[in-house]
Amino acid sequence: MVLVYHPRLAAVAWVCYGKSGRQPPFSRAMASAPEPTPSQPSMVCPRCRATYDKHKTFCPVDGARLTDRLEHDILEESPSAPCASIIAGRYQVGSLIGQGSMARVYSAKDLATQKNVAVKILARRFAESESERRRFFHEARAAFSIDHPNVVKVMDVGRRIDGRPFIVIERLEGESLGECLRRRKHLPVETALPILRDAALGLAAVHDAGIVHRDVKPDNIFLVGLPDAPEAIRLVDFGLAKLHGGTTRTGKTVGTAAYMPPEQVLSEGVDARADIYALGVVAFRVLTGHLPFESPKDIDMLAQQVLVHAPPLHWLLEPVDPRLEALVAKAIRKHPDNRYPTMRALAQDLQHILDGSSPAYSSALSVEPDAYLPVTDLGKATAFLFCQKLGVQPPWISGVNGQVSDPRNEDMRG
Repeated sequence: MVLVYHPRLAAVAWVCYGKSGRQPPFSRAMASAPEPTPSQPSMVCPRCRATYDKHKTFCPVDGARLTDRLEHDILEESPSAPCASIIAGRYQVGSLIGQGSMARVYSAKDLATQKNVAVKILARRFAESESERRRFFHEARAAFSIDHPNVVKVMDVGRRIDGRPFIVIERLEGESLGECLRRRKHLPVETALPILRDAALGLAAVHDAGIVHRDVKPDNIFLVGLPDAPEAIRLVDFGLAKLHGGTTRTGKTVGTAAYMPPEQVLSEGVDARADIYALGVVAFRVLTGHLPFESPKDIDMLAQQVLVHAPPLHWLLEPVDPRLEALVAKAIRKHPDNRYPTMRALAQDLQHILDGSSPAYSSALSVEPDAYLPVTDLGKATAFLFCQKLGVQPPWISGVNGQVSDPRNEDMRG
C-alpha cells in the first residue's frame, strides 16, 4: 500500500483519528523523520511541522522548503487569538483586527520604531496561487506610490519565511464607513458632506498617481477617530486597483455589484470616472440609507446598473438641497461623459455646497440620451441579456418592424 501525504487532508485525519484515540497511518511516515541532535540547529517544515537536521533543504514528506525558524501561523488555528510572532525580524504581530475575502489584518508593533502598525497577510489558500500573490503585491505598489492624508499609508511589503506575502500599513483606530452605516443606516448631511469631500480628495490623489481604485464603497472608506465623531478618513484596500496602462482580463468583472458603473459591469475599459460613479453611489447610500438599486440577486443589480436610471434623492430624502441632488445625479450618470470630468471637480463642488455657494459644474448632459452603449462584443451580448432579463428595449434596434436583433448572432464590430 502506498501512502500519499497531503498537509490539509492530514490535518482533518488527525482530528478524526484523535477522537477515536488512534493515530492515522501516515503518522508512521512522519515519525520516521530523523530528529536533530541537540548540537545541531534544527530545520522545520512550515507545512507538517516535522523537524530535520541542518543539512536538509526540502521536507521528504510533503516537499516543502525547510526553514530554521517557523513563525506561528494563527491564520489556520485561532484567528482572533493573540499571536506574538515576529515577521521579517521586525513586526511583532498581535490579534486579528479585520479580514476580507483574500487576507486578514493583524495589529502589530514595529520593533524598529516602536510604533503601532497593522500587518495584512494573504490567506494560505490564495498564497499558493501565483496570480493572487501578484495581485496582493500589486495592491502594495498601488498604495505605496501615494502620499496623501486621505489615503492609507503603506510602510513596508515583503514575504514571511513560509513564502506568504504581507503588507505593513499604518494602524488606524476607528471604524469603516460601512460599519457606521450598518449601525446608523444613514448620516445627516452636515456629517456626510465632509466625509464625501475628503474621500473625493483622496481619490483625486489616487487618480493623479495614474491609478483607478475600482472598488470604492463604504467598507473601503475608514473613519479615523471615535464612532460618530471622525477626525479624518482614509481610503483603504487597493486590491482591485488598476495601474495606469494596466489591463483587466477580458470577460472578468471585478468590483462590488452595488457600486459598479455600467462600463465596469460589462468588463469594458474603465478610467477615473468609474470611481466617480462609485462615490456617487456611496453618497446616495450615506444620505438616504438606501442604494439606488437594491436586489437580493447581484445579477439583477448589475442589470440595473447598466440599464436603469437611479431615482432622484428627493424620493428618499426630504428636504434635500437641490444643489446636492444635482451633484449626486451627475456623479451616477450612465454615460461616463455625463459625469464629473475628474474626481477633483467633484470634490470642489462638494466644497462649494459646504461653503454655501453654487457648484461650478453644470448638470446639463454632454451626451443625450444618458445611456451607456457597450463597445465590445462581450459587452453588447451581456447588455442584451440584461435587457431580456429586465424586459426593456436595448439601446440598439435593427431588423424589420423594430424587432430586436440578438448581438450574439451578428458581427458587432461596426
